[in-house]
Amino acid sequence: MSTNVYDGKLRRRIQKDYRWSGSAWVLTNELRFVYDGNVVLQERDGFNLPNATLTRGLDLSGSLQGAGGIGGLLALSNHKSTILDHNYFHSDGNGNVTCLADAQQKVVARYLYDPFGNMLSISGPKAAQNRYRFSSKPIHEPSGMYDYLYRWYAPELQRWPNRDPLGEPGGELVRLGNPSVLDDGPHFYSFVHNNPITQVDPDGRVVIAIPPIVIGGGIAISVADAFGLTIAACLANTACRNAVLDAIAKAIEKCKPRGRSPEEEEKRKECVRRCHQEHDDPHELSFCIRRCNGGWNSPPDRPTPPGPIR
Repeated sequence: MSTNVYDGKLRRRIQKDYRWSGSAWVLTNELRFVYDGNVVLQERDGFNLPNATLTRGLDLSGSLQGAGGIGGLLALSNHKSTILDHNYFHSDGNGNVTCLADAQQKVVARYLYDPFGNMLSISGPKAAQNRYRFSSKPIHEPSGMYDYLYRWYAPELQRWPNRDPLGEPGGELVRLGNPSVLDDGPHFYSFVHNNPITQVDPDGRVVIAIPPIVIGGGIAISVADAFGLTIAACLANTACRNAVLDAIAKAIEKCKPRGRSPEEEEKRKECVRRCHQEHDDPHELSFCIRRCNGGWNSPPDRPTPPGPIR
């Protein structure tokens, strides 16, 4: 059995675990949580001594907490010995922790999940020491649920056990100005609209799309689509990755500024002067000048450029 103590912002501050012994519940473990905003930075024991410290960086939103810390874990420092034991997080494109590496770059923990966060495989000598796994969120081992701040998530059910707080009448009043919503529909319990591949939930209230990796105006995405892969899988596939790198190189070459020779620049200026002489309509003048500056080829329904310069 476990009990939790929360503060006024609904952040879990104290967790106490018990087991039944004889005729009473006996305390077996106590954890205290230290926060920065809405993400945990340190875990302490019942005597308020540090157990573990988390080092965080930018999450999937590109900020420190915009995505609830998902994908922003960098390192886990264990305080249980006199010498700090540092291990480093590796995550997939959805912010799920997939492995831990020690200071010698040896993998000391591996985690494998299904799309909804059910643990398929866990291995390594330090796998149990880390509680931050699916969506970079802490797991409650006795129940198997993850703490998302405003709600607990049950991966075996692939849904939230309780309603979306923003779907309650009070939440609707704040969000939509509609205090009469009492619907018990399943959408208040669904996890990321049943689409955990491309969406995440930062804190149990709002679903956000995982930001795509866009390189060269979407080139990397289009190449990955051509291979039938996600961008993360594409970068792990040799043929697809090489195609992406080749497309990027071509895009960079195409985007390089191209200088004009003095003769070409003089022709451009003459072309612009003739545009002003031949076109009084601002719309036509704009298209004409754009062509002089190296713009698009003229389609049939647009004004033709001025004649050749002699």
